[in-house]
Amino acid sequence: MEKSSPKFVVDSMLGRLARWLRLVGLDTLYFKIVSDEELLERTRSENRFLLTRDKKLHQQAIREELNSVLIPASSNSEVLAFLSKTFNIQFDIDPSSSRCPLCNGKITSVEKESIRSKIPSSTFTRYDQFWQCIQCRKIYWIGKHYESMRKIIEEIGSSI
Repeated sequence: MEKSSPKFVVDSMLGRLARWLRLVGLDTLYFKIVSDEELLERTRSENRFLLTRDKKLHQQAIREELNSVLIPASSNSEVLAFLSKTFNIQFDIDPSSSRCPLCNGKITSVEKESIRSKIPSSTFTRYDQFWQCIQCRKIYWIGKHYESMRKIIEEIGSSI
């Protein structure tokens, strides 16, 4: 995604959404345990959009003139389609621009040989391209899970 892409802070009820936003390359903060005050402060100080299902938190953010979006209680693909329309986001997973779904760090391509001892031998044999988070060092590759993500992306496209 380009540098002008929106940045988000996501409340603790929306962990799956945070992972999706990170996978499509959007800078997204998520904490399993966090106070409303911390979410509001991060939204304010880092010029982010607050994404929440908590009506009271959303209303408080609006009162404080912060950018906040109340996320509808819908299926994952419906929520992603809603955000695609709201923020004009193209949902596509490109490892060269994705962020780590676990920690929000940037991921970068790594030489296959350099990670041989860090992944199962069957994975090393089966795949040729690998990426690693520069923050948490988690290693990624395009495996079977990628197809299920592609199906969800297709659902998003058909509901826009």
